[in-house]
Amino acid sequence: MPYLVGLGAVVGLWIAAGVATGTWSILKYVEGADGRPSTSKFQWLFWTMVVFFAYTVLYAARARYGYLDELPAIPQNVLLAMGFSAATMTAAKAITQSYLNGGKLKKPVPHPEDKKATAASALVNDDDGSADLSKIQMLGWTFLIAAIYLSRVVQIVGAYNLRDNDLTSLPDIDTALMVLMGLGHGAYVGKKAATTTPPQPAAERV
Repeated sequence: MPYLVGLGAVVGLWIAAGVATGTWSILKYVEGADGRPSTSKFQWLFWTMVVFFAYTVLYAARARYGYLDELPAIPQNVLLAMGFSAATMTAAKAITQSYLNGGKLKKPVPHPEDKKATAASALVNDDDGSADLSKIQMLGWTFLIAAIYLSRVVQIVGAYNLRDNDLTSLPDIDTALMVLMGLGHGAYVGKKAATTTPPQPAAERV
């Protein structure tokens, strides 16, 4: 039951966003300056949905037994994980926009016939289509840590009883995993800051 409530809350949030923005495509919410999915925006949205789902599940589990005198707390490392994802998204956006404004970077416009393939691969590839190890690393740690975290949510909700566990807080993320997450995000932002392409001649611009 709590998991259905959590899933329903996520779906409800998606519907509300769709009504407000006029689009039902998840990829539209994470679109970058070149019209392709942005890895930094995607990981931020992913972490937001993970924590939103976990919090709703925990609240529903407490509400099932009428334990509503206080809301579940969010541990420090979970807040840091969300902060990492938001900071990485903001830094990546600022770096890209700065390079575009300064003429140091030219974002290629994908051809219509390649749009689907480009959208599917943009999360792990460079603008030139080659594999980007910093993106792969960041997403790899993101998915692994999120999977471990959700398994802990399932564990504490499954072991729930009012005497031994009142579910006053979400589970935390291990410090070692936080370090790995930070390294992945740092490598991504560092590569983003160090990577530029020379501006194209005016005749070649679309």
